[in-house]
Amino acid sequence: MTQPPQPDDRDQQNGTSPDDADASEKKSNDLPVTTGRKIVWVVAIAVALYFIIQGVVGIVSGSDSDAQSSPAPTVTVTQEGPAPTPAVPAAAKGEGLSAFAQALPDSVRQYALSDFVALEPVLFDDALESYQLTFAAAEGEAGCTVFASQFATAQQAQKAAAQRAGEASGVPVVVGQDEAGVLVVHELLADVPDPLRGDVSVAQGVGHAVWSNHTAVFEVYGPVEDVSNVAVGYAL
Repeated sequence: MTQPPQPDDRDQQNGTSPDDADASEKKSNDLPVTTGRKIVWVVAIAVALYFIIQGVVGIVSGSDSDAQSSPAPTVTVTQEGPAPTPAVPAAAKGEGLSAFAQALPDSVRQYALSDFVALEPVLFDDALESYQLTFAAAEGEAGCTVFASQFATAQQAQKAAAQRAGEASGVPVVVGQDEAGVLVVHELLADVPDPLRGDVSVAQGVGHAVWSNHTAVFEVYGPVEDVSNVAVGYAL
């Protein structure tokens, strides 16, 4: 028969029994979480908060980026389907013209050039050259008139266009990837400015558009329902 384990002499000397040792060990296991464990939990919570904050910052940054990359407003073109083409041939502009005059389109959408006049004096005091282009449509349809002026600087052109636009707001004119000027369209007769030339009549149903493109300024008088299309379809 095996004898039960004998108490240690040191337990006897200290007056401590095995039962007392077991009770002491149980107490030590029931102690609160140690300081080391607390540190581990604090670090884990801090890491979690860090990733939450980074996620919120990323969402806000993404929203700002989307807002900044939103395209600028553009002019509404009412024409649906293929753009119309002129039903009548375009008239010749003449010989000995400047590079600017030669570059002026002789047709736009359903309108073809019917008359081309170099204006003297020019339309603006600081303009280098000015032209009046009259465009005809098919028989029985209203045509349109375009005024074109060339300036020495883009700043002069923008100032002239702003004078003709009045208080109306406009949208950017984009050439390639560069903003070249601003397009303003007047569709209400009360808002249509008087033309710089008296031989252009402004009556009910006539709209007006003006824009600058680098060193040039253009104005269009034409059918109010089509003036935006003409302005957007103009090649300069």
